[in-house]
Amino acid sequence: MAKTGGTTLNGEMAAKFERICGIKGYSYDFGQLMHRLNLSSGGNPFSVADSYSRLSKGWNRGRVPPDVMEEIGYEDCDYISHETGWQFWSHTFQNWRVPIELHIPCRDPISHLMSMCNYKHRKFNCTNDLEAEIKGCLLAMDRFSSKLATDYTNITPKCFPAQQVDKYVEYMAYKLQKKKFPVEYIFRATNAPRSADTECIWTNNTALSFAKRYLEDMEYYKYCVSCLGSDRDLLHNW
Repeated sequence: MAKTGGTTLNGEMAAKFERICGIKGYSYDFGQLMHRLNLSSGGNPFSVADSYSRLSKGWNRGRVPPDVMEEIGYEDCDYISHETGWQFWSHTFQNWRVPIELHIPCRDPISHLMSMCNYKHRKFNCTNDLEAEIKGCLLAMDRFSSKLATDYTNITPKCFPAQQVDKYVEYMAYKLQKKKFPVEYIFRATNAPRSADTECIWTNNTALSFAKRYLEDMEYYKYCVSCLGSDRDLLHNW
């Protein structure tokens, strides 16, 4: 899901474990990507030049073109991170050779909304049409469908709190092979810095209540409410 820490999580995993296949980086060449990022002296981490960027403008080995991911295939992947519509998972893995778990990061709806507004450079206005304000901030909500939890026998969705990235990586260390030569992950920001003090929603009870009701009626947030704290929550009681 967009704005739930996926870039950082993909990077942390690719830096530490083998056979990570992600749109924000693959295990096998992640060390060299971090080396090039170090050499860029704080430049845009998604504009670091390499062979991919020469083939596809706006992409590189830290932002892998989806058609390249498809060309590589997923047979040698233990963990896949993607930024795409929910149908990708069912089309690609419903008839896969082994069952898969789909790990869904769940973020607090209001914090998530404000992060999406920030990404789209929109200032949420608590005195305007609140539904229009929310819709103007929503980003790529088609990456989840409740059908993933009900319609596909080879796919088992599970969840974890999006803010517990470090704990999730620790959990996955028991599932994945550690790299012989792990590298230090260099943080790659996708949002500008934001301050909750400048966001009206936290002190406007009318806007806050409306936004909570509106968001919690959406499929992604409904799933998270039902999953967090249940036996499908990967970090619950772990």
